[in-house]
Amino acid sequence: MRSNGIMTLPGTAGRFFFRQLGLITGQLALLYFSLSRLFKGKLGGRSYIFREIVMQVYFTGVKALSLISIIGLVMGISIIFILNRELSQVGFGTMLGYILNLLVIRNLGPLLTGIIIIARSGTAITAHIGNMTVAHELEAMETMGIDTLTFLIAPRIIGMVLSLLALNIFFDMIAVAGGAAVAKILEPTFVLGNFFFDFLTSLSFWHILEFIFKSIFFATGISIICLLNGFKVGNSITNVPVAATKAVVSSMLYLFFINTLITIIFNLKIS
Repeated sequence: MRSNGIMTLPGTAGRFFFRQLGLITGQLALLYFSLSRLFKGKLGGRSYIFREIVMQVYFTGVKALSLISIIGLVMGISIIFILNRELSQVGFGTMLGYILNLLVIRNLGPLLTGIIIIARSGTAITAHIGNMTVAHELEAMETMGIDTLTFLIAPRIIGMVLSLLALNIFFDMIAVAGGAAVAKILEPTFVLGNFFFDFLTSLSFWHILEFIFKSIFFATGISIICLLNGFKVGNSITNVPVAATKAVVSSMLYLFFINTLITIIFNLKIS
């Protein structure tokens, strides 16, 4: 029985890999068709679409600032305490800027922000669309000639991308600033000016591009996965929490998969 399990492990991993690639392809197609209609011909209701985007940015981005601030500050402080203990013999501030760039900007920052958005906003999107599906509101919109791709999907994708990108930047700023402040407290001789100079000089064009790519792919994937699970609810209200749970699990798997994929690609490019 164990040997059979071992033999099927590569097959399971392969199916997961190709399933994620298929999911990404489907997301790109849905993203193209939903966003392209915003720029083709005359489109009525642009004020409604803009208002929906603003509401998504407010709910996903602005209302999550307090939570992002707390987690970013805690993470920055934790990293500094660990580095202070591990690097005390070689010089505390020698590699601090580079390590924070590696851990916060390129890896933990986007990943933790994505997880927070999944738990907070992704479930809300699935529940909202799921309730609309159960109440047959989507069918009513289509009967009235309202394009659900343009008026439901596109604003949520755009709002999620803008919010996640802004939250990632804010999260990183809080984590780095909080870490620098704690480093100054732990080591009075620590020079903040040198730290920020080393931190900024350690950032390259490819690091910033990696950060942007992760933010965009995280946001589009999370929003589309949550939307699709909301559309699949059916006619029973009891399926809404089930769909929200599936959306969280699928979004988490996608998040870690695409984070690993982008990290590998950019590390190969940088090297």
